[in-house]
Amino acid sequence: MAKKINKSDIAENDIFGDIRKSAEDTLSTLDAFNEELKQTADIVNNDLKNAFTGSAKGLNEFINASKKATKLQQDAEKVDQQRLQTIKLIQQIEIQAERQKQQKIATESKEIQLKQQKIREQEKEAKAAERLAKAARDEESEYKKLVKATRDLRTNRKNSPPK
Repeated sequence: MAKKINKSDIAENDIFGDIRKSAEDTLSTLDAFNEELKQTADIVNNDLKNAFTGSAKGLNEFINASKKATKLQQDAEKVDQQRLQTIKLIQQIEIQAERQKQQKIATESKEIQLKQQKIREQEKEAKAAERLAKAARDEESEYKKLVKATRDLRTNRKNSPPK
């Protein structure tokens, strides 16, 4: 006979806990990276304001600063996209965890109902066996035999026509 596999054999508590923790760590890393990008953007913004003095050197500084600003903008957009994806992943994980909890509750409820039904059936069988045993004892009892015979005679007398 096959061994029943329990949920505890597969995972102790929260199946999605590690994934959720990893996603939350990713969010904190993305937030830190976003803060660094903002600081760099402020520096580049100051460079852009101060760079253009009309000379070739100023023009080169302006071009370099504007390339950095473009790169920073692209990086910031990527970080925002990653952040949104991570948030969606966390939401999906939470939904799955909630579904799992609901399914577990439903399964436990069903198991309880089945156990209760089995107990009721066993009680009915026990009562039926008790009645059969009592009937067998009653039939064997001499006194009961006499009572039954008397009852049968009375019934026959009442049902028979008068003479």
